[in-house]
Amino acid sequence: MYRVLQRGVLIWVLCILFGLSFGLSYLMYWPGSDFALWRRTLVAVPGVFSVVTLALGATSLWRKLWGRMPVLSKWIFPDLNGEWNTMMHSNFPVIAENHPDFSDVDLSKISAETQGKFEIVQNWFSIRIRFDSNDRYTRSNTLTVQPSKDPETGRMNLSYIYKAETINPKPTDEQSHFGSAVLEISPDGNELRGSYWTNRNQSKGLNTAGTFVAKRTEKPAIEKNMTLAVDDATTDQIASSKSEKAVGR
Repeated sequence: MYRVLQRGVLIWVLCILFGLSFGLSYLMYWPGSDFALWRRTLVAVPGVFSVVTLALGATSLWRKLWGRMPVLSKWIFPDLNGEWNTMMHSNFPVIAENHPDFSDVDLSKISAETQGKFEIVQNWFSIRIRFDSNDRYTRSNTLTVQPSKDPETGRMNLSYIYKAETINPKPTDEQSHFGSAVLEISPDGNELRGSYWTNRNQSKGLNTAGTFVAKRTEKPAIEKNMTLAVDDATTDQIASSKSEKAVGR
């Protein structure tokens, strides 16, 4: 996720982390003689820097910060962790209609839609996406994921390459294939929408492409915190109103 930061911002972030690491290293050996204190501090800085960076970037600490400061999702990048319901709309029926291998097939039984689920695991150093179709016919895992942010519009995207596996492929399919997709993230961070394409059975001219939509199955931590805060405030108002009516009686 750090890759969405502009070079200048990334340098500032690294400087802040280095300053924090230096301060922690200094406090570890303070008080002490001047020379020994500075020498031990400088020796400790690289190790402390690694621990601080991993603690903030590879654990759930950054998600807690995002939950308390929702504006970070717009300034930097949203928290996409969790499960998503997905819908793929393929051009496969169009291909089958004009392909000799499907001359004896009832084309009305070929569906253009595939429903499934995404599981996204994200931290500051990597993003991984796993897909499982609801009919258990195909599953896939990403090989590489590239988050990006348009410097002019501020819109955010996910571009990725994946490998899909089909355990029991149909005669017109194959056991594994590669694909890629470019998805745009909605402003509220709850929907992914874009296009995908594959090399699925390309030797027979059956490689597919289509559109893709994914929607969160539950609210992210940011919205949960905001909802809980609103619910608490509403509960307090109701309790206060009942109390006032009781006093009025």
